[in-house]
Amino acid sequence: MKRAEALAAVRRGLERVGELGLDGLGHEELSGLERELRGIIDQAELLAARVLAAVERCGGYRADGAGDLTSWMVQTCRMTPEAAHDRVTVARSLESLTATADLLAHGELNFEQVTVVARSAEKVRPEDAPRVEGMVLAKALTTDAGQLRRHAAAAVAEVDGEALARDARRAREKRSFNIGPDVDGSARVSGDLTSELAALLRLRLEPFMAPAGKEDPRTAAQRRHDALLECLGRGDGGRQVRQLVVVAPLSAMRGEDGPPALLQGLVPLSQEALAEVACDSALSVVLKDDKGNIAWAGKAARTFSPAKRRAMLAKQPTCAFQGCNRPAMDCDGHHVKERCLGGETTVEDEAPLCPAVHHPMVHRDGWAVLPDGNGGFRTLPPGHPDNPNHRLSPEEYLRRRDAAIRKRKAAPPVSPDP
Repeated sequence: MKRAEALAAVRRGLERVGELGLDGLGHEELSGLERELRGIIDQAELLAARVLAAVERCGGYRADGAGDLTSWMVQTCRMTPEAAHDRVTVARSLESLTATADLLAHGELNFEQVTVVARSAEKVRPEDAPRVEGMVLAKALTTDAGQLRRHAAAAVAEVDGEALARDARRAREKRSFNIGPDVDGSARVSGDLTSELAALLRLRLEPFMAPAGKEDPRTAAQRRHDALLECLGRGDGGRQVRQLVVVAPLSAMRGEDGPPALLQGLVPLSQEALAEVACDSALSVVLKDDKGNIAWAGKAARTFSPAKRRAMLAKQPTCAFQGCNRPAMDCDGHHVKERCLGGETTVEDEAPLCPAVHHPMVHRDGWAVLPDGNGGFRTLPPGHPDNPNHRLSPEEYLRRRDAAIRKRKAAPPVSPDP
């Protein structure tokens, strides 16, 4: 009864703090409030870990039909298996890691740091656990959980040379990489990478991870996605080597209504996406007539040749979008006058645009990149008086662009460059 009353008092106290609101609080007051709340959460985690240890000792999880303590946590507390496993690891180590538990109780460590200590001690022989605990705690008071993981791994390797080998064997057994089906324009990726592959992936993505200027609206996760696209799509010297296959009916190439173009013969492409990917990707294009028969098949259509790309680098060394410093060698070659509207694949009609941000903005959002008459380019937003799409919102620009393309029904299909 007393425990229930005490918990009810804690709940009422937190509700009272919430009712007071945050209006009028300055930065220092907000920071202090955040630290206090995090400290309360850590105290609650410590108490919950002691409760969890008692549940395991009495075998109470079996009464609920769970096969082990982690499964019981997943069912009872609606946690992910990873989060439940962390708490079970801490609960089982409280009795042996007394120094760590004491630091958590006094607010000198947070629960994430304690989790790192518990995981590290779990990996070594029981007699070596106190030594590992001391080595990790020596760094814990001055580093965050992310940095502490690296120090902990080094400590474990120093105390038990076989620990890394065991981890490597487990990681290799668990290694996996899954790409789900394309649903509504996206596919979910999941899996477990070995440390070596994860490090290699980070190394390859890092050069493409920087924001493209101060106005780059992408989140860090979106930049990682776009960096992966750039990394996979580039070869020697930054030249585009993406070998994409687009199967398209003649009507799609003319911008008419009808069956869409299919990327890799499977994934439907919108007219905007077709224009964007056809602007500077090494495409293998297959055209079908109205009866579905192959009318033409060719390679590397609509692209700038290596010689033209070198000329582009000499003329414009960075992305042509104002304010972007992405090197032109890492950019797409954009047709200043769109290819589907009659633009030519010439050096004069070529502008480098970074593929992650500014190339899509031109094709999808109504921006324009035009020659400035002095050998460079100027960037015009949708409402600029000199923008060919003057005073049009991005949505209206796309609507009118599609309408203009459809008016060309009587024109012959665009023949890909030989």
